[in-house]
Amino acid sequence: MHKDPAYRSRVIFREATMGATTPLTGFDGAPTTEGAFAAGHKVFMVPTVMVFDTHGMAASDPIVGLLIPDFYFGYLEAAIDEGVRKVRAK
Repeated sequence: MHKDPAYRSRVIFREATMGATTPLTGFDGAPTTEGAFAAGHKVFMVPTVMVFDTHGMAASDPIVGLLIPDFYFGYLEAAIDEGVRKVRAK
């Protein structure tokens, strides 16, 4: 999805690895790490997909685990659509 041009104007994809010490800048501009970011958002299982608004607030329910593989893309689409609706409504 992150390589698909249709998504470039809708969403920014980022991956954070649980437990990683890779530097990351949080939504508040403060330095953190990928692992601290994941822990701060209570990520306990992979994959976990979270959609945030421009201020770092959850914009949809997280997708935790693989769920049903045949429907996973649909779950992602629904989460992105919900997030886009919330961001545009502000």
